[in-house]
Amino acid sequence: MLSLLLVVLACLAFVGFRTNLLLLENSSPSPLALHWAFSWMEPWPWAKFLISSLLLIFSGFLSRAIGIRFKLLSSKGWLPVLVMVGIAMLFPQLLIRPDVLLAIVLGQVMVFLILSTYKQDKVLNTLFHMGMLSGLVALLYGQGAMLLAVVFFSIFIMRPGAWREVVMPLAGAAMMLVFLLLVVLWQANPLLALQHTFQSAWVIPTVPQLPHVGHIIMLVMLGFSLPSLLQEMASGAVLTRNGMLILVSQIATALVAALVFRIGWAETAAWSAFPIALLISAMIEKVKVWWWSDLLIIALLVATGIGYAP
Repeated sequence: MLSLLLVVLACLAFVGFRTNLLLLENSSPSPLALHWAFSWMEPWPWAKFLISSLLLIFSGFLSRAIGIRFKLLSSKGWLPVLVMVGIAMLFPQLLIRPDVLLAIVLGQVMVFLILSTYKQDKVLNTLFHMGMLSGLVALLYGQGAMLLAVVFFSIFIMRPGAWREVVMPLAGAAMMLVFLLLVVLWQANPLLALQHTFQSAWVIPTVPQLPHVGHIIMLVMLGFSLPSLLQEMASGAVLTRNGMLILVSQIATALVAALVFRIGWAETAAWSAFPIALLISAMIEKVKVWWWSDLLIIALLVATGIGYAP
């Protein structure tokens, strides 16, 4: 555990140093400058980095908990935490976007709630809360509204045939909109405040990031995870198969959002960090040769240093 924390802190310190150098080089305001919930952080880059780092570590631990709880991972190791940090190293702009990371954490909670409805009879309250979470995600990260598609797909594969269970997520998302309206009504110009809330949460593509060897390694590792994914879908337990399908659907919705909303490829990959981390972790756990799995992890963690070398 201590060695894991040291590796995580060392990786975050390196990426934080590189990220703040980029902030100093790019003097233009960041996309967070106008965000309705996080604009107060704009004068303090290190506050953005610190809060983002804490959210990233929490997201890694939550990934591990979800993988173990719903049997998406075969062991109780700390691999998902390291893979999440590795993905953050590949996309350092993620560590100055607490809004996106908080939306990722809320998306993970949604996946936890979705999988917890397996073989449960009374799930309407859970589905309503999932809808509220999806509405909150959309307020933090506009393109995150696509998570509703993941919710409906999950209901289709896990609980088909019940119309009430389809309506409840929509009712939850509508309730979050009602809460927002109650807040903006107190503003001097409610319509302008409502427009600002939605526009400030909409992520505009950042400066294009050129692919480097780290991104190629991530794609190769994701490709290596396909055989184990297909094996789980063919012969795994029902809950594990459903969980894998939900992870794949989250990546698919991110790709659709990239095409429809024209967000950058880096933002798309960062938004898919949670399902990518679990799929890669599950693949590495199934590698029989221990030194080969260690090499994969080390390559993922150090490749960004090569990619950002002058």
